[in-house]
Amino acid sequence: IDPELHAHLKLYGVEFLWFSFRWMNCLLVREMNPSCALRLWDTCICEEDSREYSRSKRKKKLCGFDSFYVYICASLLQRVREDILKRTNFEDVLQFLQNLPTKTWNTEEIEVLLSQAFVWKSTFYGSERQLLIDARREENCSQSDKIQIRHWPPRKEISRPAWSIETLSHIMYDGEGKILLTV
Repeated sequence: IDPELHAHLKLYGVEFLWFSFRWMNCLLVREMNPSCALRLWDTCICEEDSREYSRSKRKKKLCGFDSFYVYICASLLQRVREDILKRTNFEDVLQFLQNLPTKTWNTEEIEVLLSQAFVWKSTFYGSERQLLIDARREENCSQSDKIQIRHWPPRKEISRPAWSIETLSHIMYDGEGKILLTV
């Protein structure tokens, strides 16, 4: 949605997982005051999902914290964009994203945030899968490489285990992914 912001985060090595995990896991409770969190949740819970969850064609169930929540987080990033772009090193950017100045917001600011999220959801709805495919192509690395890149704190080569056992397939690999032994 914002290539300049994405490039800035990438320039300083800030991975989305390092700050967005708490946003998603805590449902923005730690970032907002109670009245704003309540307003946010009220909208999320009432957001109708287009998929049908029951066999009846007439019945639809509401699914609040589905894809709409991702757009809320994107909208939040966009809202603090200028403050992020002012930060000029890894520590400052990450510290800011983990401690957003949103505790003093009021419900009107949340309504603006939700409005932007709804516009983006309406605009991009159905294209999420293509965005993920494009992101994977852009990164051009394996799943284990992605885990190593996004691990916090960043792992040093020395601290990585020399081997691991894949329990589901009973194959032993070395640190480079080469097969050592099959059981």
